[in-house]
Amino acid sequence: MDRFLRFFIKFHGYCICIVSSVLTPVFTALLSNVSSYSQWDDLIDLRFSGIPVLVLGIAWMIADSFLIIGVTKERKTFLYPFCVMFLLELFMVLMRDMFLLATGDGWYKTAFFNLTLPILMFIVPYVVLSMMALIRLFDVDPIEKTEDNFVRFDRNGPEEVDRVTIGG
Repeated sequence: MDRFLRFFIKFHGYCICIVSSVLTPVFTALLSNVSSYSQWDDLIDLRFSGIPVLVLGIAWMIADSFLIIGVTKERKTFLYPFCVMFLLELFMVLMRDMFLLATGDGWYKTAFFNLTLPILMFIVPYVVLSMMALIRLFDVDPIEKTEDNFVRFDRNGPEEVDRVTIGG
């Protein structure tokens, strides 16, 4: 594969690594301070408060570290934890939003059906397609292993030595 195209695909993986590694601790710290278990209505926001935020934040940090290793070492198996966490988080938020819409609590509390929809319409396909491209790149065109360029010379030489005759 062309070196520039390989760098371009890996660059998107590095961008996802950096953004996710920075935003995971920030959102974990911000959301873990909110502990609102007092009312029954707040149970739908269980993922966004208290202990679940810390558990999922730690899981995200572990998945981010695997993603960094996977992109750097070009190993597709290290990309899978991030993909699983991304799809799990997406599924949980989507189920929460469907529940909020079904109960009639209002679309303004949802993540998918309010002003963040244009952002999500860009981020979700970007991450999914970048992960698919990285997995395909590492599967189809693995990095070449560097040889040590060791050359063995025969010290004994051949039995006959070719003689060059000068003149006739």
